[in-house]
Amino acid sequence: MLQDFNIEVGTTGAHIAIFVSIIIIVANYLFNRFKGILIGNTDGIKSFLVQKFSGVLLLGVIPFYYLYDRDDSLPFYMFVAPDNLQSVFNYCLLVGIVFIGISSVVSVKEENCIVYPQIRDKEWTLATAAASFVGWVSYLFAYEFLFRGYLLMSCVKELDLMGSIFINAGLYALAHFDKGRKEIVGSFVVGIVLCIITIKTGSIWVSIFSHITIALSNEYFSFKANPETSFSFFKSKG
Repeated sequence: MLQDFNIEVGTTGAHIAIFVSIIIIVANYLFNRFKGILIGNTDGIKSFLVQKFSGVLLLGVIPFYYLYDRDDSLPFYMFVAPDNLQSVFNYCLLVGIVFIGISSVVSVKEENCIVYPQIRDKEWTLATAAASFVGWVSYLFAYEFLFRGYLLMSCVKELDLMGSIFINAGLYALAHFDKGRKEIVGSFVVGIVLCIITIKTGSIWVSIFSHITIALSNEYFSFKANPETSFSFFKSKG
């Protein structure tokens, strides 16, 4: 006779967060991979804004709606405890200086300038710069909400600390796999740093500030280093 076995597979909040994050990463990649079919030019300002705001929807709005609908309240990591304000400020100041310094060296390299600035228009105007700023800030707010907010905090509740950090950094690096080996490795290292800071402060705001600082400083330095790009307040005639 065959013995009957009762197998129970538990699905926890951490498991759901990992699964949902993987699905969102893949969906975001596939959309951006094939968005050219829908909008044509994949290097211009229109493509940039479509990419960033589709990311806001996938990475931020959907998981936020799920969490708010489930708990009927804002996640705790969207706030900063009063006794942590000074610590958050100090971390923001420190990582801001460090990341701007790193960007000033790395962003001017030829391989980086091939990809950035992401809007490949040769002539930037004030409107172009504003679109770049709004797009990056909105996108990275959603990005950090998913990775260092929903995913990390869900894992920390149920898994060991190091496991939670490495899962988070690994998936964060996976989200950059189409950007080349150096960016994958860099993302993994930065992901670990941001996870540690988020856990120490109990808030995602340092990570949001750090990620925005990296992106905007990289855009600025790569723009300055690219001999084919120029800036004017308004688009020149002719």
